[in-house]
Amino acid sequence: MSEIIFEVRENEADGSSAATALGQGIHTEGRLWKNCAMTKDAVHSYFDETTESPKIIRLHYVRDEVLVECEMVRFPAGPVGVHGVPGSKGVTWSTLIFD
Repeated sequence: MSEIIFEVRENEADGSSAATALGQGIHTEGRLWKNCAMTKDAVHSYFDETTESPKIIRLHYVRDEVLVECEMVRFPAGPVGVHGVPGSKGVTWSTLIFD
């Protein structure tokens, strides 16, 4: 085996991470900044002298992101005008941002 791939997921609640080898029974957990050393140790513990250990250990970081689609809202321009141009007439567009 020349390469092994780990899927790494971060637990946002406590900052820890879990790394699982794809196609192998190797799993390790701990702090994200220690992940490289922990994963190397897990691989070396899993493969013994009779089986060939991988030369490359690849970490694939998976991150879940939630995107919220914002609506555009139209406000009257008022005395300033469009985009701050004095004397212009029209509307100014703004984006609502959700916290």
